[in-house]
Amino acid sequence: MTPAPHRSHTDDLLSFIAASPSPYHVVASAAQRLEKAGFRELRGTDDWTGAT
Repeated sequence: MTPAPHRSHTDDLLSFIAASPSPYHVVASAAQRLEKAGFRELRGTDDWTGAT
């Protein structure tokens, strides 16, 4: 039997929750996932010209 398509999303959410026991960890986990997806961090002190 193959797992339901939504199962991978559920497993991913549970992994995220387990890795994020505090607000600090939530932000760190989210930032890591965004970077892995191709996003890049823009710091307030960086030049944002052409960043959009």
